[in-house]
Amino acid sequence: MAWIVATTPVFMALLGWLILKEKLSGIKILGIGLAFIGASISIGKFGAPGDKLILISSLNWAVFSALSRRGLKTYSASLMIFYVMVFGWIFSSMLFVGGGNYVEIPALSLNGWV
Repeated sequence: MAWIVATTPVFMALLGWLILKEKLSGIKILGIGLAFIGASISIGKFGAPGDKLILISSLNWAVFSALSRRGLKTYSASLMIFYVMVFGWIFSSMLFVGGGNYVEIPALSLNGWV
């Protein structure tokens, strides 16, 4: 989890610069470099599937943050997250139903439902 904390600001700053055309001052570039170096040092051995998934998750969060900035200027944060959750539920449900996993619902125990 330290990866997400360490690399997300780097990705967010770079995406803000690339997508949102935000300016990066010298001190910000230095900060990005230091954060990247710190994350690289703390990584140690990289290559396990979990490491790659965490790195993708960090990049995914940065993309989400960059893309949601415009919407947050127009809509409240609670409305934005509501839409994100609804779309996430719809897409997850499509995969759930498309994968045939719905046939397992009747076999759920009380603990499974809770």
